[in-house]
Amino acid sequence: MGHHRQERPRFSFLSTAYRTEHAVSGMITSVLAQTDPDWELVVVDNGMSDEMARIVGSHAQRDARIVLVRQPNRGAAGGINRASAESSGRYVTLLNSDDRVLPDFCARLGDVLDSRPDLAAVTCDAWFTDAATGERLPASYLENAGAPAPDPEHVLTLPELIEGPCPYYTGAVRREVWDAHGHVDDAGVTVADLHLFLRIVAAGHRMVTLPERLASYTQAPQSLSRGGPAVLAVEQARERAVRAAAAHSDDPAVPAALERELRRSRHRRGVVGARVALFEGDVPAARARVRAALRERIDPRTLAVAAAVLLAPGPTRWAYRRARAGPSPRRPPRSGSPAPRAEPAQPVRRASTTSLLPRPIRRNSPSAAGQPRASSRSTRPEPSAPWSKVACIFATGEVMRCTSTMLTPCGARTCSRPRSVK
Repeated sequence: MGHHRQERPRFSFLSTAYRTEHAVSGMITSVLAQTDPDWELVVVDNGMSDEMARIVGSHAQRDARIVLVRQPNRGAAGGINRASAESSGRYVTLLNSDDRVLPDFCARLGDVLDSRPDLAAVTCDAWFTDAATGERLPASYLENAGAPAPDPEHVLTLPELIEGPCPYYTGAVRREVWDAHGHVDDAGVTVADLHLFLRIVAAGHRMVTLPERLASYTQAPQSLSRGGPAVLAVEQARERAVRAAAAHSDDPAVPAALERELRRSRHRRGVVGARVALFEGDVPAARARVRAALRERIDPRTLAVAAAVLLAPGPTRWAYRRARAGPSPRRPPRSGSPAPRAEPAQPVRRASTTSLLPRPIRRNSPSAAGQPRASSRSTRPEPSAPWSKVACIFATGEVMRCTSTMLTPCGARTCSRPRSVK
Protein backbone atom coordinates (compact mmCIF):
# COMPACT_ATOMS: atom_id res chain seq x y z
CA MET A 1 0.00 0.00 0.00
CA GLY A 2 1.31 3.47 -0.79
CA HIS A 3 3.61 4.09 -3.72
CA HIS A 4 6.97 5.69 -4.39
CA ARG A 5 7.14 9.13 -5.86
CA GLN A 6 8.87 9.49 -9.20
CA GLU A 7 11.51 11.90 -7.90
CA ARG A 8 14.17 10.75 -5.45
CA PRO A 9 13.46 12.05 -1.93
CA ARG A 10 16.12 13.64 0.25
CA PHE A 11 15.54 11.26 3.20
CA SER A 12 14.44 7.65 3.49
CA PHE A 13 13.23 6.55 6.93
CA LEU A 14 13.45 2.78 7.35
CA SER A 15 11.22 1.26 10.03
CA THR A 16 10.41 -2.38 10.72
CA ALA A 17 7.32 -2.86 12.88
CA TYR A 18 6.51 -5.90 14.99
CA ARG A 19 4.06 -5.87 17.90
CA THR A 20 4.24 -2.09 18.20
CA GLU A 21 0.70 -1.32 17.10
CA HIS A 22 0.32 0.84 20.23
CA ALA A 23 3.19 3.13 19.21
CA VAL A 24 3.65 3.11 15.43
CA SER A 25 1.19 5.92 14.78
CA GLY A 26 3.22 8.21 17.05
CA MET A 27 6.37 7.42 15.07
CA ILE A 28 4.61 8.21 11.80
CA THR A 29 3.21 11.45 13.19
CA SER A 30 6.71 12.59 14.17
CA VAL A 31 7.92 12.07 10.61
CA LEU A 32 4.90 13.90 9.21
CA ALA A 33 5.82 16.87 11.43
CA GLN A 34 9.21 17.40 9.75
CA THR A 35 9.90 20.97 8.71
CA ASP A 36 11.64 19.58 5.63
CA PRO A 37 8.95 17.69 3.70
CA ASP A 38 11.35 15.97 1.28
CA TRP A 39 11.27 12.44 2.72
CA GLU A 40 9.77 8.98 2.38
CA LEU A 41 8.90 6.58 5.19
CA VAL A 42 9.03 2.84 4.48
CA VAL A 43 7.31 0.79 7.20
CA VAL A 44 7.64 -3.00 7.03
CA ASP A 45 4.80 -4.86 8.74
CA ASN A 46 7.15 -7.61 9.86
CA GLY A 47 4.60 -10.21 10.87
CA MET A 48 1.51 -9.68 8.72
CA SER A 49 -0.46 -7.99 11.50
CA ASP A 50 -3.90 -6.88 10.36
CA GLU A 51 -3.95 -4.11 12.96
CA MET A 52 -0.50 -2.87 11.93
CA ALA A 53 -1.57 -2.85 8.30
CA ARG A 54 -4.71 -0.92 9.19
CA ILE A 55 -2.82 1.74 11.17
CA VAL A 56 0.04 2.26 8.72
CA GLY A 57 -2.23 1.81 5.72
CA SER A 58 -4.55 4.59 6.87
CA HIS A 59 -1.58 6.99 6.93
CA ALA A 60 -0.31 5.73 3.56
CA GLN A 61 -3.68 6.36 1.94
CA ARG A 62 -3.52 10.00 3.02
CA ASP A 63 0.15 10.61 2.20
CA ALA A 64 2.01 9.01 -0.71
CA ARG A 65 5.34 9.53 1.03
CA ILE A 66 4.45 6.70 3.41
CA VAL A 67 4.98 3.19 2.04
CA LEU A 68 3.60 0.05 3.71
CA VAL A 69 5.34 -3.25 2.96
CA ARG A 70 4.01 -6.50 4.43
CA GLN A 71 5.92 -9.73 4.94
CA PRO A 72 6.04 -12.71 7.33
CA ASN A 73 8.21 -12.13 10.37
CA ARG A 74 11.82 -12.39 9.22
CA GLY A 75 13.31 -10.85 12.34
CA ALA A 76 14.54 -7.32 12.76
CA ALA A 77 17.37 -7.83 10.25
CA GLY A 78 14.96 -9.06 7.59
CA GLY A 79 12.67 -6.11 8.22
CA ILE A 80 15.44 -3.53 7.94
CA ASN A 81 16.87 -5.07 4.79
CA ARG A 82 13.44 -5.18 3.14
CA ALA A 83 12.77 -1.54 4.01
CA SER A 84 16.16 -0.62 2.58
CA ALA A 85 15.38 -2.43 -0.69
CA GLU A 86 12.11 -0.51 -1.01
CA SER A 87 13.67 2.91 -0.38
CA SER A 88 15.35 5.40 -2.69
CA GLY A 89 16.30 8.50 -0.68
CA ARG A 90 19.70 10.18 -0.87
CA TYR A 91 20.13 9.93 2.91
CA VAL A 92 19.11 6.80 4.86
CA THR A 93 17.79 6.91 8.43
CA LEU A 94 16.87 4.01 10.71
CA LEU A 95 13.89 4.64 12.97
CA ASN A 96 12.35 2.17 15.42
CA SER A 97 8.61 1.89 15.12
CA ASP A 98 8.11 3.15 18.68
CA ASP A 99 10.67 5.97 18.62
CA ARG A 100 10.37 9.53 17.31
CA VAL A 101 12.24 12.23 15.45
CA LEU A 102 11.87 15.91 16.32
CA PRO A 103 10.56 18.34 13.67
CA ASP A 104 13.98 19.72 12.68
CA PHE A 105 15.67 16.33 12.27
CA CYS A 106 15.67 16.21 8.46
CA ALA A 107 16.40 19.91 8.02
CA ARG A 108 19.39 19.93 10.39
CA LEU A 109 21.06 16.65 9.40
CA GLY A 110 20.31 17.19 5.73
CA ASP A 111 21.88 20.65 5.77
CA VAL A 112 25.05 19.25 7.36
CA LEU A 113 25.40 16.53 4.72
CA ASP A 114 24.55 18.94 1.90
CA SER A 115 27.21 21.40 3.04
CA ARG A 116 29.84 18.79 3.94
CA PRO A 117 30.40 16.44 0.98
CA ASP A 118 33.37 14.96 2.88
CA LEU A 119 31.01 13.42 5.45
CA ALA A 120 29.50 9.98 4.96
CA ALA A 121 27.21 10.07 8.00
CA VAL A 122 25.99 12.34 10.77
CA THR A 123 24.26 11.47 14.03
CA CYS A 124 22.72 13.50 16.85
CA ASP A 125 21.77 13.30 20.51
CA ALA A 126 18.31 12.14 21.62
CA TRP A 127 15.87 12.51 24.49
CA PHE A 128 14.78 9.54 26.56
CA THR A 129 11.05 9.04 27.05
CA ASP A 130 9.54 6.80 29.72
CA ALA A 131 7.44 4.15 27.97
CA ALA A 132 5.06 3.88 30.92
CA THR A 133 4.30 7.57 31.43
CA GLY A 134 5.32 9.26 28.20
CA GLU A 135 7.39 11.71 30.23
CA ARG A 136 10.70 13.04 28.93
CA LEU A 137 13.53 11.93 31.20
CA PRO A 138 16.10 14.46 32.42
CA ALA A 139 19.26 12.99 30.88
CA SER A 140 19.75 12.70 27.13
CA TYR A 141 21.21 9.66 25.39
CA LEU A 142 24.76 11.03 25.37
CA GLU A 143 24.51 12.46 28.89
CA ASN A 144 23.31 9.11 30.17
CA ALA A 145 26.30 7.46 28.49
CA GLY A 146 28.63 9.83 30.33
CA ALA A 147 29.83 11.37 27.07
CA PRO A 148 30.84 15.04 26.85
CA ALA A 149 28.88 17.36 24.59
CA PRO A 150 30.02 16.43 21.06
CA ASP A 151 31.93 18.83 18.84
CA PRO A 152 30.17 18.83 15.45
CA GLU A 153 33.53 19.43 13.75
CA HIS A 154 35.19 16.40 15.35
CA VAL A 155 35.45 13.39 13.06
CA LEU A 156 34.90 10.13 14.94
CA THR A 157 37.79 7.67 14.97
CA LEU A 158 37.77 3.90 15.11
CA PRO A 159 39.35 3.75 18.61
CA GLU A 160 36.62 6.09 19.87
CA LEU A 161 33.89 3.85 18.48
CA ILE A 162 35.54 0.71 19.86
CA GLU A 163 35.73 1.85 23.47
CA GLY A 164 33.32 4.77 23.66
CA PRO A 165 29.53 4.92 23.78
CA CYS A 166 27.90 4.03 20.50
CA PRO A 167 26.48 7.09 18.71
CA TYR A 168 22.72 7.32 18.72
CA TYR A 169 21.32 4.97 16.10
CA THR A 170 18.99 7.37 14.28
CA GLY A 171 21.34 9.38 12.08
CA ALA A 172 21.68 10.00 8.36
CA VAL A 173 23.92 7.98 6.05
CA ARG A 174 24.60 8.77 2.40
CA ARG A 175 22.92 6.28 0.09
CA GLU A 176 26.10 5.02 -1.55
CA VAL A 177 27.70 4.44 1.88
CA TRP A 178 24.57 2.73 3.17
CA ASP A 179 24.45 0.45 0.13
CA ALA A 180 28.06 -0.58 0.81
CA HIS A 181 27.85 -1.05 4.59
CA GLY A 182 24.21 -1.03 5.72
CA HIS A 183 23.20 -4.68 5.29
CA VAL A 184 22.06 -6.16 8.61
CA ASP A 185 22.46 -9.85 9.49
CA ASP A 186 20.70 -11.81 12.21
CA ALA A 187 23.89 -12.47 14.18
CA GLY A 188 24.61 -8.76 14.65
CA VAL A 189 21.14 -7.27 14.83
CA THR A 190 21.30 -6.53 18.56
CA VAL A 191 24.18 -4.13 17.90
CA ALA A 192 23.22 -3.22 14.34
CA ASP A 193 23.95 0.47 14.83
CA LEU A 194 27.44 -0.21 16.21
CA HIS A 195 28.18 -2.60 13.33
CA LEU A 196 27.14 0.07 10.83
CA PHE A 197 29.20 2.86 12.36
CA LEU A 198 32.27 0.64 12.80
CA ARG A 199 32.13 -0.45 9.15
CA ILE A 200 31.70 3.13 7.94
CA VAL A 201 34.66 4.50 9.90
CA ALA A 202 36.87 1.43 9.33
CA ALA A 203 36.37 1.92 5.58
CA GLY A 204 37.89 5.39 5.85
CA HIS A 205 34.68 7.41 5.73
CA ARG A 206 34.11 10.46 7.90
CA MET A 207 31.32 10.76 10.46
CA VAL A 208 30.37 13.42 13.02
CA THR A 209 27.89 13.79 15.89
CA LEU A 210 25.76 16.88 16.45
CA PRO A 211 25.03 18.04 20.01
CA GLU A 212 21.38 18.80 19.30
CA ARG A 213 18.71 16.44 20.63
CA LEU A 214 16.78 15.75 17.47
CA ALA A 215 15.18 12.40 18.28
CA SER A 216 13.35 10.65 21.11
CA TYR A 217 14.09 7.14 22.33
CA THR A 218 11.42 5.18 24.19
CA GLN A 219 12.94 3.73 27.33
CA ALA A 220 11.10 0.63 28.56
CA PRO A 221 11.64 -0.53 32.15
CA GLN A 222 13.10 -4.00 32.48
CA SER A 223 13.41 -6.38 35.38
CA LEU A 224 16.73 -7.94 36.30
CA SER A 225 15.46 -11.41 35.43
CA ARG A 226 14.83 -10.34 31.82
CA GLY A 227 17.34 -7.54 31.42
CA GLY A 228 20.36 -9.26 32.98
CA PRO A 229 20.66 -12.14 30.49
CA ALA A 230 19.95 -9.65 27.70
CA VAL A 231 22.86 -7.47 28.78
CA LEU A 232 25.18 -10.47 28.85
CA ALA A 233 24.20 -11.45 25.32
CA VAL A 234 24.65 -7.89 24.05
CA GLU A 235 28.09 -7.61 25.64
CA GLN A 236 29.12 -10.72 23.72
CA ALA A 237 27.70 -9.31 20.47
CA ARG A 238 29.48 -6.01 21.05
CA GLU A 239 32.75 -7.81 21.72
CA ARG A 240 32.46 -9.69 18.42
CA ALA A 241 31.75 -6.44 16.57
CA VAL A 242 34.72 -4.51 17.94
CA ARG A 243 37.07 -7.48 17.50
CA ALA A 244 36.05 -7.74 13.83
CA ALA A 245 36.56 -4.02 13.24
CA ALA A 246 39.95 -4.01 14.97
CA ALA A 247 41.18 -7.05 13.02
CA HIS A 248 41.05 -5.14 9.73
CA SER A 249 42.53 -1.86 10.96
CA ASP A 250 46.13 -0.68 10.74
CA ASP A 251 45.54 2.25 13.10
CA PRO A 252 48.23 1.94 15.80
CA ALA A 253 45.80 3.23 18.47
CA VAL A 254 43.28 0.45 17.85
CA PRO A 255 44.93 -2.45 19.77
CA ALA A 256 45.14 -0.46 23.02
CA ALA A 257 41.55 0.74 22.61
CA LEU A 258 40.39 -2.82 21.97
CA GLU A 259 42.16 -4.13 25.08
CA ARG A 260 40.54 -1.44 27.26
CA GLU A 261 37.13 -2.26 25.80
CA LEU A 262 37.57 -5.99 26.35
CA ARG A 263 38.51 -5.38 29.99
CA ARG A 264 35.44 -3.22 30.41
CA SER A 265 33.32 -5.92 28.82
CA ARG A 266 34.71 -8.63 31.10
CA HIS A 267 34.07 -6.40 34.11
CA ARG A 268 30.52 -5.66 32.98
CA ARG A 269 29.75 -9.31 32.33
CA GLY A 270 31.10 -10.21 35.75
CA VAL A 271 28.93 -7.65 37.56
CA VAL A 272 25.77 -8.43 35.63
CA GLY A 273 26.42 -12.17 35.71
CA ALA A 274 26.80 -12.05 39.49
CA ARG A 275 23.48 -10.27 39.89
CA VAL A 276 21.72 -12.70 37.55
CA ALA A 277 23.19 -15.75 39.29
CA LEU A 278 22.20 -14.43 42.72
CA PHE A 279 18.69 -13.65 41.48
CA GLU A 280 18.46 -17.26 40.27
CA GLY A 281 19.75 -18.62 43.60
CA ASP A 282 23.16 -19.80 42.39
CA VAL A 283 25.34 -18.22 45.09
CA PRO A 284 28.65 -19.99 44.16
CA ALA A 285 28.32 -18.80 40.54
CA ALA A 286 27.45 -15.28 41.70
CA ARG A 287 30.54 -15.16 43.91
CA ALA A 288 32.81 -16.48 41.14
CA ARG A 289 31.53 -13.86 38.71
CA VAL A 290 31.84 -10.93 41.09
CA ARG A 291 35.42 -11.95 41.88
CA ALA A 292 36.12 -12.02 38.14
CA ALA A 293 34.71 -8.48 37.89
CA LEU A 294 36.91 -7.29 40.76
CA ARG A 295 39.99 -8.61 38.95
CA GLU A 296 39.20 -6.30 36.05
CA ARG A 297 38.24 -3.16 37.97
CA ILE A 298 37.49 -2.02 41.51
CA ASP A 299 35.05 0.83 41.91
CA PRO A 300 32.18 1.70 44.30
CA ARG A 301 29.58 0.09 42.08
CA THR A 302 31.44 -3.21 41.86
CA LEU A 303 32.16 -3.16 45.58
CA ALA A 304 28.46 -2.63 46.32
CA VAL A 305 27.51 -5.70 44.30
CA ALA A 306 30.42 -7.68 45.76
CA ALA A 307 29.34 -6.83 49.32
CA ALA A 308 25.82 -8.05 48.59
CA VAL A 309 26.98 -11.27 46.95
CA LEU A 310 29.88 -12.18 49.23
CA LEU A 311 28.62 -11.02 52.62
CA ALA A 312 24.84 -11.25 52.57
CA PRO A 313 23.52 -13.10 49.52
CA GLY A 314 20.39 -14.43 51.20
CA PRO A 315 19.15 -11.15 52.73
CA THR A 316 19.99 -9.25 49.55
CA ARG A 317 18.02 -11.63 47.36
CA TRP A 318 15.11 -11.52 49.81
CA ALA A 319 15.19 -7.70 49.92
CA TYR A 320 15.18 -7.53 46.14
CA ARG A 321 12.18 -9.81 45.87
CA ARG A 322 10.42 -7.88 48.66
CA ALA A 323 10.99 -4.61 46.83
CA ARG A 324 9.67 -6.04 43.56
CA ALA A 325 6.54 -7.32 45.33
CA GLY A 326 5.65 -3.86 46.63
CA PRO A 327 4.14 -2.97 50.01
CA SER A 328 1.89 -5.34 51.91
CA PRO A 329 -1.84 -4.98 51.32
CA ARG A 330 -3.70 -2.67 53.65
CA ARG A 331 -5.67 -4.20 56.48
CA PRO A 332 -9.44 -4.09 56.05
CA PRO A 333 -11.17 -1.29 58.01
CA ARG A 334 -12.51 -2.12 61.43
CA SER A 335 -16.24 -2.53 61.85
CA GLY A 336 -17.97 0.83 61.85
CA SER A 337 -15.07 2.61 60.10
CA PRO A 338 -15.75 4.21 56.74
CA ALA A 339 -14.42 2.20 53.85
CA PRO A 340 -11.53 3.84 52.01
CA ARG A 341 -12.42 5.58 48.78
CA ALA A 342 -11.88 3.31 45.82
CA GLU A 343 -9.02 4.33 43.55
CA PRO A 344 -9.83 4.57 39.86
CA ALA A 345 -8.54 1.65 37.91
CA GLN A 346 -5.15 2.27 36.32
CA PRO A 347 -4.90 1.50 32.64
CA VAL A 348 -2.55 -1.28 31.71
CA ARG A 349 0.38 0.16 29.79
CA ARG A 350 2.38 -1.95 27.43
CA ALA A 351 6.12 -1.81 27.89
CA SER A 352 7.64 -0.45 24.74
CA THR A 353 9.06 -2.87 22.21
CA THR A 354 11.20 -2.05 19.21
CA SER A 355 11.76 -3.59 15.84
CA LEU A 356 15.30 -2.46 15.17
CA LEU A 357 17.26 -2.37 18.40
CA PRO A 358 15.51 -4.32 21.14
CA ARG A 359 15.29 -2.37 24.36
CA PRO A 360 18.53 -2.17 26.29
CA ILE A 361 19.49 -1.78 29.90
CA ARG A 362 23.04 -1.05 28.69
CA ARG A 363 24.44 -1.00 25.21
CA ASN A 364 21.36 -2.34 23.20
CA SER A 365 19.23 -5.13 24.56
CA PRO A 366 18.64 -8.22 22.40
CA SER A 367 15.68 -10.42 21.86
CA ALA A 368 15.98 -14.13 21.46
CA ALA A 369 14.48 -14.30 18.00
CA GLY A 370 15.58 -10.94 16.63
CA GLN A 371 12.23 -9.41 17.49
CA PRO A 372 11.11 -8.42 20.97
CA ARG A 373 7.91 -9.59 22.54
CA ALA A 374 5.28 -7.18 23.60
CA SER A 375 4.61 -7.11 27.30
CA SER A 376 2.32 -5.27 29.64
CA ARG A 377 2.29 -4.19 33.23
CA SER A 378 0.04 -2.23 35.50
CA THR A 379 1.20 0.86 37.31
CA ARG A 380 3.09 -0.39 40.38
CA PRO A 381 3.20 1.46 43.72
CA GLU A 382 6.63 2.24 45.07
CA PRO A 383 8.03 -0.27 47.56
CA SER A 384 8.91 0.88 51.05
CA ALA A 385 12.17 2.84 51.28
CA PRO A 386 14.37 0.35 53.23
CA TRP A 387 13.71 -2.52 50.85
CA SER A 388 14.07 -0.37 47.74
CA LYS A 389 17.47 0.95 48.84
CA VAL A 390 18.85 -2.53 49.49
CA ALA A 391 17.38 -3.81 46.24
CA CYS A 392 18.82 -0.87 44.31
CA ILE A 393 22.34 -1.77 45.43
CA PHE A 394 21.75 -5.37 44.38
CA ALA A 395 20.04 -4.59 41.08
CA THR A 396 22.16 -1.68 39.90
CA GLY A 397 25.12 -1.26 42.20
CA GLU A 398 24.19 2.40 42.54
CA VAL A 399 22.12 4.53 44.89
CA MET A 400 21.47 7.98 43.50
CA ARG A 401 19.18 10.81 44.37
CA CYS A 402 15.88 10.46 42.57
CA THR A 403 15.18 13.10 39.94
CA SER A 404 13.38 10.85 37.49
CA THR A 405 10.05 9.11 37.17
CA MET A 406 11.49 6.02 35.55
CA LEU A 407 11.15 2.65 37.27
CA THR A 408 14.56 1.14 37.94
CA PRO A 409 15.34 -2.60 37.89
CA CYS A 410 14.57 -2.73 41.62
CA GLY A 411 11.05 -1.46 41.00
CA ALA A 412 11.52 1.81 42.89
CA ARG A 413 11.86 5.35 41.60
CA THR A 414 15.38 5.82 42.95
CA CYS A 415 17.50 6.49 39.89
CA SER A 416 18.34 9.88 38.37
CA ARG A 417 19.12 8.39 34.95
CA PRO A 418 17.56 5.84 32.64
CA ARG A 419 19.46 2.58 32.72
CA SER A 420 20.23 2.40 29.02
CA VAL A 421 23.72 3.06 27.76
CA LYS A 422 24.92 1.86 24.43
